[in-house]
Amino acid sequence: MSDERFDVEVHHRGHFAKNDWCKYVGGETTHWSCDLDRWSYFEILGSLKEMGYHSIKGLCYCVEMLLHSLDDGKGALNMLHITRHYGEVHMFVVHGVDSGT
Repeated sequence: MSDERFDVEVHHRGHFAKNDWCKYVGGETTHWSCDLDRWSYFEILGSLKEMGYHSIKGLCYCVEMLLHSLDDGKGALNMLHITRHYGEVHMFVVHGVDSGT
């Protein structure tokens, strides 16, 4: 295992603006320092469950003001490539009203 880490800013407990899908309104931001060797779509879901999110409607990440759906390992791998270029990646949680409590 390597000691290589990367940063993910997790935006949660908010919502996307109705007229601007790239604007996440309200909520909180949590910083994750992630282990490169343990990063996967299922690790992301597990970490979100530990944060109290059991009813996730969707995940997405942002690249140059464009949102990309995160729903498999390919998306998680793409997030790694983004961190190598930009230094970090922003992930957004779309959840039900009973989530994250």
